[in-house]
Amino acid sequence: MKKLLKLSRNRFFLFNSIFIINSLWFWRHVNLSGKGFLPGDDGDARFTTVLYEHWYQFLTGHTGLSQTLFFYPTQDTLVFSDSFFLQGIVHSVFRFTGINVVNSWLIATVLLQLFSAYSAVVMAHKFKLGTLPGAILIIYWGYNSTMWAQSTHVQHVMYPFIGWILLAGYGFVHAQTNKRRAVYLTIVLNLLLVLALSSTYVFIFSLLYGLLGLLMYLILSIKKNQLHGSITKTNAISFLKTAFIPIILSLPLVLVFLKIYIFDTTYRTVRGFAAVSFYSPTFTDVFNPPFDNLLFGRILQKLFSYGLPGTGEPGMGFTPTFLAVLFITSAMVMRKLMKVNRTVVIIPMALLLVVAIVELLILKDARGFSFWSLTFEQLPGFSSLRALSRVHTFQYMAGALAIAIILNKYIIHFGPLKRVGSLRLNQRMVALVMPLVIITMIVSESTPNIGRWTAQDMHFVKIAKGSQADFKKCKSFSVVPSDVQIGKRPIFAWLVDAQVLSMEYSKPTLQGYSGGEPTDYGIDISSTSQVLELSIKKTVESKNLKDSCLLLPVQAEKIKTKWRVVPIIG
Repeated sequence: MKKLLKLSRNRFFLFNSIFIINSLWFWRHVNLSGKGFLPGDDGDARFTTVLYEHWYQFLTGHTGLSQTLFFYPTQDTLVFSDSFFLQGIVHSVFRFTGINVVNSWLIATVLLQLFSAYSAVVMAHKFKLGTLPGAILIIYWGYNSTMWAQSTHVQHVMYPFIGWILLAGYGFVHAQTNKRRAVYLTIVLNLLLVLALSSTYVFIFSLLYGLLGLLMYLILSIKKNQLHGSITKTNAISFLKTAFIPIILSLPLVLVFLKIYIFDTTYRTVRGFAAVSFYSPTFTDVFNPPFDNLLFGRILQKLFSYGLPGTGEPGMGFTPTFLAVLFITSAMVMRKLMKVNRTVVIIPMALLLVVAIVELLILKDARGFSFWSLTFEQLPGFSSLRALSRVHTFQYMAGALAIAIILNKYIIHFGPLKRVGSLRLNQRMVALVMPLVIITMIVSESTPNIGRWTAQDMHFVKIAKGSQADFKKCKSFSVVPSDVQIGKRPIFAWLVDAQVLSMEYSKPTLQGYSGGEPTDYGIDISSTSQVLELSIKKTVESKNLKDSCLLLPVQAEKIKTKWRVVPIIG
């Protein structure tokens, strides 16, 4: 017993060491002076900073729960995007200590990613994984290719957070008393609500996979006649008694969720068909088409010089095709050679089926009959989920967990000099070769960083001192770049500039960039600078806005950006 406890402690220490080394390497460029960088682009970084800061403004009494300063004068506009509840609360803690906006955003993002990713360490220890399977889970659960490519898009930091929900669910299933079940159920419900308020993408994908997994479990249980004894009146009453207190304790977060995503939806609309279709999963995603793919990117470039249809999002670190080969091969080998029960064969096949169902059902352009059109498009607050291909990150993590568990079973099975048919395989050889093969395949398929962002980029939108006096007279404003400037930077970047200016000077802006926009928005951002300016003036006139201004960016030699303020008489 003492030997087992010592082995467990040593393994847990090793898992923590792997996590620390990996985390230090991942965040090695972070520098609070603004000289370091994070993977991703400055648009996502600046936009999410605005949403973080909203929570600080709310907690200090300067704005309402759902009332951001963009899309003015539309009310309750937080619902147009991920609300980033947990991220914003942690950000606010550092803002209260006097740390500036950008550094608070950076610290909150790093801390939450570390906390979320650490769930893999606890899972590896709790599930009693071996050293190598545990290392694979820790490395690829919180530091997959999406995090390496776009950590500035902070909804990604909540994907690994699912690990804590899985651990709480594991505790609930294995609890021996009703009191402990109630405690774990309370944790599960509140963590799910925190997830729903912090990243709607992860929450929706979790529900989708969870419901499909539950359906498959019920089908398998019915097939084995295992449900008949468990579904009784006594058991149902017992469960309701256990769930009563957890439900009561989760009501505060339920009310916050209902307020943001259900009640504040008067002016909801969604992105157009083209945008959602472009960011939806495609059949080519099975082959991980991004040209910067390290495994076969060059081959794709030569075969398809005209380009491949892509989603605009980072591809999976390993493809569904690779997962399929791994699962099917593992199931066949374990069924044939290890003489295990049929469940080991059924589960990998079921996982493959789930992946296929998810890929197909959430397609926007499936002739109107798709999971997206039946749910996201109908549910208030969720219809702004436009980049549905982000389900790949969820599949990545599910695949990493499956690989770790299956690999662990292999290593346990292949003991020293274990006979397999006419072969004798040494445990050390299998334990060494198989993980190396898997790690090599995963690493070689990973997508490298797609961009770098530094805190200095935030200074790009600061107003020149000479314009501040005029800007203070404006009750609201809009940013109108020239056609040349729009050619150099996409229009969405200028819209995010407007949001950052709004945040820094506490001035509402008519403009905004988010998952959706108000139905009465009325501002045309798809054409020329002149059309943009005219549509803004019409909006100001139609909504009878007083003292609204246009901010025209002017390039200067010594000042990176200077603004000419033009008042509009509403």
